[in-house]
Amino acid sequence: MNDIKSLQNVCLEILKEVDRVCKKHNILYWLDSGSMLGAVRHHGFIPWDDDLDIAMFRDDYNRFCEIAPQELKSGYFLQTRKTDPEYPLFFAKVRKDNTFIDEKNFRKLHINKGIFIDIFPVDKMPKKNSLIKRHRLYLWFLFRLYFQTGKNIVPVSSFLSKPILKFLLKFIKINKNKLYNYIDKVYTKYNTNKEYNYTASWTMAQKFNWLYKKEWYESFIEVPFEDMTAKIPVGYDELLTNAYGDYMTPPPKEKQVPGHGLSFSTDVEGDSK
Repeated sequence: MNDIKSLQNVCLEILKEVDRVCKKHNILYWLDSGSMLGAVRHHGFIPWDDDLDIAMFRDDYNRFCEIAPQELKSGYFLQTRKTDPEYPLFFAKVRKDNTFIDEKNFRKLHINKGIFIDIFPVDKMPKKNSLIKRHRLYLWFLFRLYFQTGKNIVPVSSFLSKPILKFLLKFIKINKNKLYNYIDKVYTKYNTNKEYNYTASWTMAQKFNWLYKKEWYESFIEVPFEDMTAKIPVGYDELLTNAYGDYMTPPPKEKQVPGHGLSFSTDVEGDSK
């Protein structure tokens, strides 16, 4: 089954369950990335979007990851490295059981592969621009090094090509679990800072325009999203402009295609691995 609306409906079901848990425990989340854009421009999903993204400040994210395994209703699965040891990413997903989505970068992994929504933790950045650049470049390098160890999950691009990384790894023995934990610490190292100007999620290590001024997140507003409402930051216009440019103008027809190129099923028997 590859009807994009049926995929979006499952994502919406998952979002409503996450919303229920967050409201019960007073956890702040908001629509992020293309889902925020969809809420503003379409009052729901971008019609051709094939995923759903939300974000949380790191403290709320940690609380959610702690309580969700017990609080989510039967049929939903919180996926982190703790709950699914081969899961390689630095943010959580909530997946729905008895569904399946085919992501080519995960095909070799024995992990839950149900339809999901992404949950990105948002961290503080250093105050000085010079430190921000250094911090991002260091994470960018670590991120590519991590994904070149063991099974290759995410394609590596830029001047740090696969051959160069493979050559380096011949001389450097890396424990992937230790590297994962180290990268996680680097991501969060500035969260104790009282003075800061910017926040960012894990995506800033890959896309340098995903860096946001803290005042854009000083408060949140409720907006329609399909048949529910959800929060977005009060500075959504500046945020979306920073990320997408003229975000209210849809791309040309030939670019109105799912971004992940996925096949999926909303109804499968057994587990989702």
